[in-house]
Amino acid sequence: MRRISCGLLAAFFALTGARAETTLNLPHCLDTAMQHNRELIQARESVRQVEGGQVVVRSRFMPHLDLTATYDARRTSFSDGKTDEQLGSALRFSQRLFEFGPDFTEEVQTREELRRAVYAYEGQVYQVLARVWELFHLILLQNRQIAIRQESRDNFQTAYERQQARFASQLATESDVLNAQLSVLDEELALNNLERVQFNNKMDLLRLIGQAIGTNIRLTGESVEFEINQDRAVALAQENSVAVSLASERLKEQGRVVREIAWEYSPD
Repeated sequence: MRRISCGLLAAFFALTGARAETTLNLPHCLDTAMQHNRELIQARESVRQVEGGQVVVRSRFMPHLDLTATYDARRTSFSDGKTDEQLGSALRFSQRLFEFGPDFTEEVQTREELRRAVYAYEGQVYQVLARVWELFHLILLQNRQIAIRQESRDNFQTAYERQQARFASQLATESDVLNAQLSVLDEELALNNLERVQFNNKMDLLRLIGQAIGTNIRLTGESVEFEINQDRAVALAQENSVAVSLASERLKEQGRVVREIAWEYSPD
C-alpha cells in the first residue's frame, strides 16, 4: 500500500512539474521559432541537400589522377621455365582550370534548384515569424478581453444575486430573475469562447516555436503599434518580396545564359 501511495505521489509531482508555467516574450519566441520550427529545419536541410549536389556537379573542376600499370611476362626457355618480366606504370595529373561555352547542363539545373530552395526557405521564414508575431499579439489582446469579460460577468452575477434577493422580498418578478440569470450565462458563454480561442492560439504558437504542445505558458510584453502608409508598404514589398527577388534572380540567370551562347564555339 505504501508503494502505491509513493507511486501516486510521484505521478502527481510529475504532472505538477509538467504543468509548470513558462514565461515567454516576443524576442524569445522569434529566436526559438528560427531554431526549432520544424518547417524551417526541413527548408534548411533542403538547401544543404542542393548545395551538396552542386559540389558533386562542380567536381569536374577537381584534379584528376590517372594511374596506368602494365605487366608483361614472356617465357624465354621451355626447359627451365624462365620468363622475361617487364613492369611499367604511369601517373597522369590533370585539372580543368577554365571552360568556355555554355555551362554544363546539370550545373544550370543545380543553380535553379538552389535558387528555389533558398527562396522557399526565405519565404517560410517570413511566414513563420509573421505568424508568431501575430499570435503573440492576439494572445495579449485576448488577455485584456478575458479580463473585461470576467469583470462584466461579475457585475451581471451581482445583479442576478440582487434580483434573487428582491424576488425573495417580492419586489421583483420571476421574469426579472430569469433575465438576470440569462445575462450571466451569456457572459459565461462569451468568456468560454474567448478562452477556447486563446488556448488554440497558444497551442499554435507552441507548435510554431517548436515547443511541447500542452505547455502552460504566460506571455509578457506590450502590444506594439503598427503604423505604415501605402507608399512605404509598397516599397517594402518590392524590397523584401520573395517572389520579386526570385523573379529578379531568374532574369539575371537568363541574361547569363544569353551571354554565354556566344562562347559556345570558343576553345574548350
